[in-house]
Amino acid sequence: MVLGESIIFHGEPGAVIDGGDAIRGWDPATEKGAGVYKKAHSAIGYNPSNLTSRNKYIVWAGDQARQTWEWLAWNPSSPQWDGLEALAGNSGAYAYVKFRRGQDPDDEDVTLAPKHRGAFNIDGKGFVVLRGFVLRNAWNAVRVTGGASSERHRRSPGAGGQDRRAGQVTGKDNRRSPTCIGRSAPKSRRRSKNCRRSTAGPSRHT
Repeated sequence: MVLGESIIFHGEPGAVIDGGDAIRGWDPATEKGAGVYKKAHSAIGYNPSNLTSRNKYIVWAGDQARQTWEWLAWNPSSPQWDGLEALAGNSGAYAYVKFRRGQDPDDEDVTLAPKHRGAFNIDGKGFVVLRGFVLRNAWNAVRVTGGASSERHRRSPGAGGQDRRAGQVTGKDNRRSPTCIGRSAPKSRRRSKNCRRSTAGPSRHT
């Protein structure tokens, strides 16, 4: 619907826009450690940067080429897991994930998404109003590109990825903290810029 200069997208009750790709067929990565699983980038179709389980964000550990992945060797009772239930990252030609108790990702409703892809994408359009949707499992809930001048996200909640606050933005990558798997971690372990305390799944909608 177009009203004046605005383009309005209005979701019916319960409407969901899911930006994640359900990925199955994970293989044990015993060469990395117990309880670690891997999936080839070639099978996924891209190098992922967002991974969720049951619509909750899994903390991304990054690229092993730049970081030491001690977490691969953590056992379930290790205090390093305090506040976390899973970690994921890329190494070489594979994406890796490890759940605290070694669960198979095929049983955990895992989705992947590439960097800089939104559940809802606006390219070259201004004054877009988005109402009544649950946005989930993407790097951005709403991504604005192509010189779009403004966007309104009317309290459409997001989960399992980056999200936007309600209100007007100006085409920039305005991200807010995602929902993460696990409890609130101690400050020394918490990624305060990338993760907030886990909450229930995306049951809210406008």
